[in-house]
Amino acid sequence: MTTRLLLVAALAMSATTVSAQWSNQPDYRFNIGINGGIAPTTRIWGETDYSADEKSLPNTWGIVGNFNYTDRFQMGLEVNTASEWSSRGIITLNGLNGTTLGQPGIRYIYADRSWTVQARFNGVIPIYNKMRELSAAFYYGLGIGAIFTVNDGQTVYRQYNEQVGEEYRFVGEYHYEPAAGYTVGVQAGMDWWALGRLGFNVEVAPRFNHLNLVDNRASGRNGPFNLINFPCSVGLKYRFGSSGWNH
Repeated sequence: MTTRLLLVAALAMSATTVSAQWSNQPDYRFNIGINGGIAPTTRIWGETDYSADEKSLPNTWGIVGNFNYTDRFQMGLEVNTASEWSSRGIITLNGLNGTTLGQPGIRYIYADRSWTVQARFNGVIPIYNKMRELSAAFYYGLGIGAIFTVNDGQTVYRQYNEQVGEEYRFVGEYHYEPAAGYTVGVQAGMDWWALGRLGFNVEVAPRFNHLNLVDNRASGRNGPFNLINFPCSVGLKYRFGSSGWNH
């Protein structure tokens, strides 16, 4: 999966390089922005005993800064955070005599909160108005960086149907330990500079996340793990640092 993402991004960057001979100085060298939205996740890869029928729908927000090298290529840095990553599975609860008592639900909390810091490299397709002023821009590219999760590593036990007895006791929630790893993916979005230096933004940025952790409760069984999330956001941007082009 990571290799495919890198290949797609490399092809996109190659196309940008080929077209660089037609590029111009950007209207503004820098832009900064804030964004927010949702970031659905997949189930954890390779864990066949996690049914994960019900997944959480994390919200996400972040800040981003970009340097426009030309009007067709930009580099940037983004910091963002997402709310809880979790899923709900079903377990079978067996009694002391081997009979099935029921199938209660269990929540797997992979991260109470996640944080990412990533570098971004984008090809840009500028859209100019009749006055040769940048009014909008479509961009696409590669993002790569580090990811960290915050969690408490707790195991929460419950009693099935509030019945008394050890045979009715089960793990109701399993919280992963804090983890760290890398994140890589692609992004595509659009900037509209409708209010001079202030503009609006929309973006989709799927990410492959690889995380490492040590969970002594499972002899390391739960680390490392991989999942994909799909941040979809809207935001505001402000541009500054005029290059002198068309100003």
